[in-house]
Amino acid sequence: MKTYVEIPLEQGSPEWLDFRRRHRMASETPAILGVSPYATLTQVRDSKRGVVGVQTEAMRFGVTHEPKARELYSTIFNEPMRPVVIKSGDYGASLDGISIDEQTILEIKCPFRSPQDSARWIEAKNNSTLPHDYAQIQHQLMVSEALKAHLFIFDAFKLEHIHVEVLPDPAFWEKIHSAWEEFWPQITQRDDEAWVLASNVYLQAKQKADLAAKELETAKKDLLRLTTQDYTCGAGVEVRRTTRRGLVDWPKVQAIYLEQVDLELYRKPDSVFFEVKQLKKGK
Repeated sequence: MKTYVEIPLEQGSPEWLDFRRRHRMASETPAILGVSPYATLTQVRDSKRGVVGVQTEAMRFGVTHEPKARELYSTIFNEPMRPVVIKSGDYGASLDGISIDEQTILEIKCPFRSPQDSARWIEAKNNSTLPHDYAQIQHQLMVSEALKAHLFIFDAFKLEHIHVEVLPDPAFWEKIHSAWEEFWPQITQRDDEAWVLASNVYLQAKQKADLAAKELETAKKDLLRLTTQDYTCGAGVEVRRTTRRGLVDWPKVQAIYLEQVDLELYRKPDSVFFEVKQLKKGK
């Protein structure tokens, strides 16, 4: 049974960019492993911190011609492919295509200049892949649990192609995990100027809020001490005694009367929120 989750996101949308920022993505793994000719660790770290990169002309070319390449692949292999965003734990992948039975995934590359003279095309003619393509595809295979991947290189000028089959390499997945585990603290533990400034503003505001909350609680106690009967008002303030019915102890009800009921069948969807707290000293 598959363990990944399909995420209903449109690739390129703001929601997709936010998803990428919070997950360990396949397209970033070559840089994490130090084999990418396109991105550095610094660039990946900055993107995870919200710095939006510039889309190059080559990237726009690839996005433009990807649908045509996918259509050609589906025709040649008689295998309909659909693009999809998936995740498994902290790891994510934006697949150019996945088969109906979810056993084959597709990675499309559209070289921008002289496609058939490119290193990628020449490597494919030898039934091999460049190190950065291999790293990206192994990440995709790891997340998707597919049985195989096809690297489909499309010459958008001559409408020709070449492809390479890549099989899962679990030993390589361990390298991916190790590299990401070593890298991720660089994102979560920050000392850059933007973070330090925002943190200082938060800590100052929290200090003021804590002081105000303490003063408010003291003033409230003074008013309660001065309140007579069940209601007192004046000078823009009122104090009213109220009674709130006690909550039902549902865990106790379940333990006594509903012991065999599976409450998971009635659980509402999870809610996601962020909690901001002041770190304890020493952390």
